[in-house]
Amino acid sequence: MQKVTASIESEMRAKQDKAGRDYRNPHCYLGRRGIKLYRRCDYCTLKTNHCVGLQSNTITILVGVLLSAFLVINSSFLILCNIIGIVMLMVALGYKVSSNLDRLALADHMNVNLNEQLKNYADNLETKVQSRTRELEDLVRTDALTGLASRIEFERQLKTARESVHQNEQQHALLFLNLDQFRVVNDIHGHIAGDELLRQITPFLLEDVRKNDTVARFGSDEFAILLWDCKANDAIHIAGKILQSLENFRFIWKDSTFAVSASIGIIGLSRESGSTIDLLSAVDSACCQAKDLGGNRVHVYEHNAEEIDKRRDEMQFVSLITHALDENRFELHYQPIVPLSKQAKHPRHYEVLIRMLDEDGKLIPPMAFLPAAERFNLMHNIDRWVIKAAFQSYQALIEIDSTMLSINLSGASLTDEHLLEYITQQLSCFGVPADMIVFEITETAAITNLNRARVLIDSLRELGCQISLDDFGSGLSSFAYLKNLPVDNLKIDGSFVKDMLDDDADCAMVEAINNVGHRLGKRTIAEFVENDSIFNALRDMGIDYAQGYGIGKPVPLKDIVGEGNSENISNIWARAG
Repeated sequence: MQKVTASIESEMRAKQDKAGRDYRNPHCYLGRRGIKLYRRCDYCTLKTNHCVGLQSNTITILVGVLLSAFLVINSSFLILCNIIGIVMLMVALGYKVSSNLDRLALADHMNVNLNEQLKNYADNLETKVQSRTRELEDLVRTDALTGLASRIEFERQLKTARESVHQNEQQHALLFLNLDQFRVVNDIHGHIAGDELLRQITPFLLEDVRKNDTVARFGSDEFAILLWDCKANDAIHIAGKILQSLENFRFIWKDSTFAVSASIGIIGLSRESGSTIDLLSAVDSACCQAKDLGGNRVHVYEHNAEEIDKRRDEMQFVSLITHALDENRFELHYQPIVPLSKQAKHPRHYEVLIRMLDEDGKLIPPMAFLPAAERFNLMHNIDRWVIKAAFQSYQALIEIDSTMLSINLSGASLTDEHLLEYITQQLSCFGVPADMIVFEITETAAITNLNRARVLIDSLRELGCQISLDDFGSGLSSFAYLKNLPVDNLKIDGSFVKDMLDDDADCAMVEAINNVGHRLGKRTIAEFVENDSIFNALRDMGIDYAQGYGIGKPVPLKDIVGEGNSENISNIWARAG
């Protein structure tokens, strides 16, 4: 190690010496010619007449010459001149020394003042840096909008809580809260209203927890709460108080009033809890479960093998989906949507449905991989693949008969700012008439992204495309939102259709949706038509279109356009018409 250090130091000195040897002082007569009398000449910038060393040595040489002259001079006059010359040179030398001492003293005085100024500047800079550091630390620890703890600070405290569980066997609880209809406020009135809602609910969260508990804002409408020294039952009680406070609160913005509710997941901290990431993932899963069950409720995380297997399967499908997209291993299937009226000729109409192929070419049903795609933000890529493939198949379909295609758009695609441009490009690329394309948007996705959905629907209709609102009737406020969504068709939720002959409530719901839809000038489509009895009942009720396994199952393109298959498809349309 010492040899290496010595080698490095030697190399550095060599570089410095080379830099000095190459340097030439442009202000010095000797320096410009590369003549260097002293070591300091390697870095000197003084003029020739300001060089003290040169002047002192010159005077010394002259004194030596004059003193030597005494050995050969016999004239008293010359000796006197020599003595006078020596005295004058000594006086000059003394003046130079005195002058340089004055300069050194002045430089030392200036150096002292400069040091004091630098010290004061450094002290002020250190004070400002410390103050700014404290401000930045506060920004890191605190959420700027609500004043609650930030995500970084919360994760730090959660790590401390985990350590205390392992060391002191303390009991803590972790809550994760997500507002149920926050996007509705954002979509209708914008982010300013959404921010104000978050500010207004913050006091309720702080009031319902204890003073030593930690409340943090985790995301746009997500909050995390760490309940220190809290048992599971106490945590459930506190979560219930929070839900009650939010339920009693009304958010008022301009002329609108909104009820507020939340979904809360809970998990207890134990020795088996795992890492901080594992805890947050688990409590987020519990919160999602509460939301899936209808929201405005508390769900306690349960560590079970089934949930773990489900999450593991979803993670595995992420890789499979990504590879399938890269390798074009998807396939479209087409399910007929037939008219129930015989009054006019209708074009053939198919809903386009996606299937995935594994590496061996076997079909994977959509419900096996679409949940994973939705959870891990891959749906917008799948939607684009479907759009392109459907448009590409259109020419083969119209060679048989005039055809309309219905294409599903996911909630993720509703927020894709470049989707409209992509659809326009693909329509032009494959020469597909826009009025023969129907885009289906689920009611849940449309309500969740109401503002964006409305913009996209208007834009697609301006292109000439039609819009179907899928799974209509599944939400609690379906009819209330209908007037804000300018759609062309209502696809009645299949859960009502399949049992309508055995359940009077389902039958009444189907009839109500059909009546309201027709009053608003919209066509109605019934899904899950599984037998002739339902088919005939829907026709008698005045439903416009029907779709389901009782009419025709989804089939690949080759089964529609292939030789010998067109007759089977024609029979479906002949039966309907």
